[in-house]
Amino acid sequence: MKKLSRIIVMLMIPAVSLIFSACGYNEISKKLVADAIVIAEDELCFVIDSTEEVRVFNVDYTDFESACESVKKKYDYEPFLSHTREIIISTDIKFSDLKKYIKELKQHNQISPDMKVFLADEDVISGIMKGRIKTEIIEKTLRNCDECDERLCRYDNLYHDNEFAVLHMGDNCVTVEYVTV
Repeated sequence: MKKLSRIIVMLMIPAVSLIFSACGYNEISKKLVADAIVIAEDELCFVIDSTEEVRVFNVDYTDFESACESVKKKYDYEPFLSHTREIIISTDIKFSDLKKYIKELKQHNQISPDMKVFLADEDVISGIMKGRIKTEIIEKTLRNCDECDERLCRYDNLYHDNEFAVLHMGDNCVTVEYVTV
């Protein structure tokens, strides 16, 4: 009888844990796990390029929280940004807007302070959006650039000398140059 009781208890534990689990299939399937966040031309874009087909989820940008809510409403996906590789911001923005974006990103609970942030020219942003440039290629390029450490938590210190890492297209590959904004 004790063996039967143990078997029943052992079978019930996984069943009960599945019932009370916070991560059911429907919840996971409704998450938007972005490889990159792109802010350009008053738009916020979440880019998924780790699959065969590049998918871009874009909404108008007023502020980061509102844009995330707009993505949820427009596409019926909850942004899940903890696994995002990098944040890419267009070089066409004003310096004052860059400060605003960094402040909003730092306040968002899913954005890691160690996430990489880069300014990028239009060729790079266009390449990312069209799938010609994958975020893993950018990540490799940045890993090979020893002095490149533009983590979100360090961006505030860069406002003083205004020198930022900027992604460019050069010789059919992504390069990093330091540019004074």
